[in-house]
Amino acid sequence: MQPFTARDGRPLTVVHVEGQHPPTRGPVLVVHGAGVRAELFRPPLPRTVVDALIDDGWDVWLLRSHFTWRDLAAVWADDCCACRADGAG
Repeated sequence: MQPFTARDGRPLTVVHVEGQHPPTRGPVLVVHGAGVRAELFRPPLPRTVVDALIDDGWDVWLLRSHFTWRDLAAVWADDCCACRADGAG
């Protein structure tokens, strides 16, 4: 777990989910919506979307944004989270 502070001062955390083997593909940041937790992507099931990404070789990171439904009153949209790692979009 790696905590950091966003530009707006909100505390955030990224969690690196490691598989049995080192990743062979680039990083994937899995972002949850407001009012839910990053653990949503790792329910107690035999296989999850996170497992599928890891098995396919991706370097998986989960964002814990600590947003709640109360934060929706602030000026914030889901598309603010959508960006490319190279900064091009």
